[in-house]
Formats: sequence, C-alpha cells, structure tokens
Amino acid sequence: MGAVRACSPSWATAADIPAIREINLAAFDTPLEADLVDALRADGSWTDGLSVVAADPDGTLVGHTLLTRCHIGDTPALCLAPVAVRRPEQQGSGAGSAAVRAALNAAKEFDVPDEALMVLSLDASRPLPRGTVRYAAPFGI
Repeated sequence: MGAVRACSPSWATAADIPAIREINLAAFDTPLEADLVDALRADGSWTDGLSVVAADPDGTLVGHTLLTRCHIGDTPALCLAPVAVRRPEQQGSGAGSAAVRAALNAAKEFDVPDEALMVLSLDASRPLPRGTVRYAAPFGI
C-alpha cells in the first residue's frame, strides 16, 4: 500500500457515517467500538471537526479516530478513542497515525474555552489537571 493521506478534520458529513462504521467493524473483533462511535456521535460529548478519517491513495477511507469531551476532575478535556484501521494489512501503514495527527492538530486549532485543557498538553504553559477522568457516558466507565 502506498502513502496514506489524512482528510480534513472538518470532514464530518452524514455521508461518511457508514464508512466510519465499516472501518470500526473491520478493525475490531466485536461491534463494540463501532457501536461506541455511533453512541458518541449521538452524545453531547461529540465535537464537530474532531472526528478524522484517513484515506488510501485511491481515496477509500481506511482509518478513523475521534476526540470527544471528557473531564479531569472539573476541568474539561478531550479523550482520543477509538483509533481504527480497516484491514490488518493496512495497520502499520500510517493510516491510524495520520488520523491521530490530524485530530490532534485540529484540537490545537479548536476554539477551546479559556478554562478548558486537553489531556495531552497542547499548551505547555498550562499545568495538567489532577482528579478522576470522567469519560462521556457512552464509554460506560
């Protein structure tokens, strides 16, 4: 497989939803992750522009990841999960990495309220918060 390119982090359209579900169904042994992505999309933790796909050179979507809202103590943050690549032979090709990099770059540019902080320090001048991580309800934890 050739080089993988990441699509725009603002790709989110209804037309991409079936392909994203298929990527997650193909990447994991059970439908739990695909169901999680669908549940997160319907949840208030979903943030438009932070769901990213990666495509092969033909433009076929082969990778997906997303960032959703969570909290560390009372501090807003973002959670990266799941990361999926469609087929085992495409895993290790850079599709997942391309999607993750694009999502993190989008998060750095995302209009985050002053009181919010990303778990991965996107702003080295701000200390990481302390406390229990509370994920979006669809994670079930």
